[in-house]
Amino acid sequence: MSANLAVLTRLSRIAGEPASDVARAAATCALVDAYTRGLYDRLGIVMTHRPTIRAKQDAKDELDAVRLMVFRAELGAADGVAHVFATARQRIEMARRALDLRLVDEERRREGNAGPAAGPSPETRDDRTFIHVVRERLRDKRAVVASWEAIRQSRELLARFGAPLRR
Repeated sequence: MSANLAVLTRLSRIAGEPASDVARAAATCALVDAYTRGLYDRLGIVMTHRPTIRAKQDAKDELDAVRLMVFRAELGAADGVAHVFATARQRIEMARRALDLRLVDEERRREGNAGPAAGPSPETRDDRTFIHVVRERLRDKRAVVASWEAIRQSRELLARFGAPLRR
Protein backbone atom coordinates (compact mmCIF):
# COMPACT_ATOMS: atom_id res chain seq x y z
CA MET A 1 0.00 0.00 0.00
CA SER A 2 2.87 2.40 0.74
CA ALA A 3 4.27 1.79 -2.75
CA ASN A 4 0.88 2.72 -4.18
CA LEU A 5 0.85 5.98 -2.19
CA ALA A 6 4.41 6.69 -3.31
CA VAL A 7 3.37 6.26 -6.95
CA LEU A 8 0.39 8.55 -6.46
CA THR A 9 2.55 11.16 -4.71
CA ARG A 10 5.15 11.04 -7.47
CA LEU A 11 2.43 11.33 -10.13
CA SER A 12 1.09 14.42 -8.40
CA ARG A 13 4.58 15.93 -8.46
CA ILE A 14 4.99 15.09 -12.15
CA ALA A 15 1.62 16.72 -12.86
CA GLY A 16 2.67 19.87 -10.98
CA GLU A 17 6.06 20.24 -12.64
CA PRO A 18 6.47 22.97 -15.26
CA ALA A 19 7.38 20.70 -18.16
CA SER A 20 6.12 19.84 -21.61
CA ASP A 21 3.41 17.24 -22.09
CA VAL A 22 5.91 14.90 -23.74
CA ALA A 23 8.29 15.12 -20.77
CA ARG A 24 5.42 14.50 -18.34
CA ALA A 25 4.24 11.50 -20.34
CA ALA A 26 7.75 10.04 -20.46
CA ALA A 27 8.22 10.53 -16.72
CA THR A 28 4.82 8.94 -16.06
CA CYS A 29 5.59 5.91 -18.23
CA ALA A 30 8.99 5.49 -16.56
CA LEU A 31 7.37 5.70 -13.11
CA VAL A 32 4.72 3.08 -13.90
CA ASP A 33 7.30 0.78 -15.50
CA ALA A 34 9.56 1.10 -12.45
CA TYR A 35 6.61 0.37 -10.15
CA THR A 36 5.67 -2.70 -12.19
CA ARG A 37 9.25 -4.03 -12.19
CA GLY A 38 9.51 -3.46 -8.44
CA LEU A 39 6.20 -5.23 -7.87
CA TYR A 40 7.28 -8.20 -9.98
CA ASP A 41 10.61 -8.39 -8.15
CA ARG A 42 8.88 -8.24 -4.77
CA LEU A 43 6.48 -11.04 -5.71
CA GLY A 44 9.11 -13.18 -7.41
CA ILE A 45 7.76 -12.76 -10.91
CA VAL A 46 10.73 -12.67 -13.23
CA MET A 47 10.19 -11.54 -16.82
CA THR A 48 11.61 -14.76 -18.30
CA HIS A 49 9.81 -17.22 -16.01
CA ARG A 50 6.22 -18.14 -15.41
CA PRO A 51 4.69 -16.79 -12.20
CA THR A 52 2.85 -18.92 -9.69
CA ILE A 53 -0.90 -18.58 -9.47
CA ARG A 54 -0.64 -16.82 -6.11
CA ALA A 55 2.04 -14.36 -7.30
CA LYS A 56 0.01 -13.60 -10.41
CA GLN A 57 -3.13 -12.94 -8.35
CA ASP A 58 -1.24 -10.78 -5.83
CA ALA A 59 0.27 -8.71 -8.63
CA LYS A 60 -3.13 -8.32 -10.25
CA ASP A 61 -4.64 -7.17 -6.95
CA GLU A 62 -1.86 -4.62 -6.42
CA LEU A 63 -2.22 -3.29 -9.95
CA ASP A 64 -5.99 -3.03 -9.49
CA ALA A 65 -5.53 -1.08 -6.25
CA VAL A 66 -3.05 1.41 -7.73
CA ARG A 67 -5.17 1.79 -10.87
CA LEU A 68 -8.20 2.68 -8.74
CA MET A 69 -6.17 5.23 -6.76
CA VAL A 70 -4.84 6.81 -9.95
CA PHE A 71 -8.34 6.87 -11.47
CA ARG A 72 -9.72 8.69 -8.44
CA ALA A 73 -6.86 11.18 -8.64
CA GLU A 74 -7.58 11.64 -12.35
CA LEU A 75 -11.21 12.46 -11.64
CA GLY A 76 -10.23 15.02 -9.01
CA ALA A 77 -7.45 16.63 -11.04
CA ALA A 78 -7.69 19.82 -13.03
CA ASP A 79 -8.18 19.51 -16.78
CA GLY A 80 -4.62 20.60 -17.55
CA VAL A 81 -2.98 17.81 -15.51
CA ALA A 82 -5.55 15.02 -15.70
CA HIS A 83 -3.79 13.59 -18.76
CA VAL A 84 -0.80 12.66 -16.56
CA PHE A 85 -3.03 10.46 -14.42
CA ALA A 86 -4.81 9.12 -17.51
CA THR A 87 -1.45 8.10 -19.01
CA ALA A 88 -0.49 6.32 -15.78
CA ARG A 89 -3.86 4.57 -15.60
CA GLN A 90 -3.54 3.36 -19.20
CA ARG A 91 0.00 2.06 -18.57
CA ILE A 92 -1.20 0.21 -15.47
CA GLU A 93 -4.06 -1.28 -17.47
CA MET A 94 -1.60 -2.49 -20.11
CA ALA A 95 0.53 -4.08 -17.37
CA ARG A 96 -2.56 -5.84 -16.00
CA ARG A 97 -3.44 -7.20 -19.43
CA ALA A 98 0.12 -8.38 -20.03
CA LEU A 99 0.03 -10.15 -16.67
CA ASP A 100 -3.25 -11.85 -17.59
CA LEU A 101 -1.63 -13.25 -20.73
CA ARG A 102 1.16 -14.95 -18.80
CA LEU A 103 0.90 -18.68 -18.24
CA VAL A 104 1.37 -19.90 -14.70
CA ASP A 105 4.09 -22.31 -13.62
CA GLU A 106 2.42 -25.62 -12.82
CA GLU A 107 5.65 -27.24 -11.60
CA ARG A 108 6.18 -24.61 -8.91
CA ARG A 109 2.49 -24.84 -8.04
CA ARG A 110 2.79 -28.58 -7.47
CA GLU A 111 5.82 -28.06 -5.25
CA GLY A 112 3.73 -25.89 -2.97
CA ASN A 113 5.22 -22.48 -3.77
CA ALA A 114 1.89 -21.15 -4.89
CA GLY A 115 0.11 -21.38 -1.57
CA PRO A 116 -2.93 -23.52 -0.90
CA ALA A 117 -4.00 -25.50 -3.92
CA ALA A 118 -7.25 -27.40 -3.74
CA GLY A 119 -7.03 -28.49 -7.37
CA PRO A 120 -6.19 -27.25 -10.80
CA SER A 121 -7.58 -23.85 -11.57
CA PRO A 122 -9.68 -23.48 -14.72
CA GLU A 123 -7.30 -20.68 -15.75
CA THR A 124 -4.27 -22.96 -15.83
CA ARG A 125 -3.30 -25.17 -18.72
CA ASP A 126 -0.77 -27.96 -18.53
CA ASP A 127 1.07 -27.91 -21.85
CA ARG A 128 2.09 -31.57 -21.66
CA THR A 129 -1.52 -32.70 -21.21
CA PHE A 130 -2.61 -30.45 -24.05
CA ILE A 131 0.06 -31.86 -26.39
CA HIS A 132 -0.90 -35.42 -25.40
CA VAL A 133 -4.56 -34.75 -26.19
CA VAL A 134 -3.67 -33.24 -29.57
CA ARG A 135 -1.53 -36.27 -30.42
CA GLU A 136 -4.34 -38.64 -29.45
CA ARG A 137 -6.78 -36.75 -31.66
CA LEU A 138 -4.36 -36.92 -34.58
CA ARG A 139 -3.97 -40.65 -34.01
CA ASP A 140 -7.78 -41.02 -34.05
CA LYS A 141 -8.00 -39.05 -37.30
CA ARG A 142 -5.37 -41.29 -38.86
CA ALA A 143 -7.40 -44.34 -37.84
CA VAL A 144 -10.51 -42.85 -39.46
CA VAL A 145 -8.59 -42.07 -42.65
CA ALA A 146 -7.19 -45.61 -42.64
CA SER A 147 -10.73 -46.97 -42.18
CA TRP A 148 -12.02 -44.88 -45.07
CA GLU A 149 -9.17 -46.18 -47.19
CA ALA A 150 -10.00 -49.80 -46.25
CA ILE A 151 -13.68 -49.24 -47.06
CA ARG A 152 -12.77 -47.71 -50.43
CA GLN A 153 -10.53 -50.69 -51.27
CA SER A 154 -13.28 -53.13 -50.26
CA ARG A 155 -15.78 -51.37 -52.48
CA GLU A 156 -13.36 -51.49 -55.41
CA LEU A 157 -12.88 -55.24 -54.92
CA LEU A 158 -16.62 -55.80 -54.74
CA ALA A 159 -17.15 -53.69 -57.85
CA ARG A 160 -14.52 -55.73 -59.72
CA PHE A 161 -16.32 -58.96 -59.00
CA GLY A 162 -19.69 -57.57 -59.98
CA ALA A 163 -21.39 -57.37 -56.61
CA PRO A 164 -23.97 -54.57 -56.40
CA LEU A 165 -23.00 -51.72 -54.07
CA ARG A 166 -25.44 -50.17 -51.63
CA ARG A 167 -24.95 -46.68 -50.38
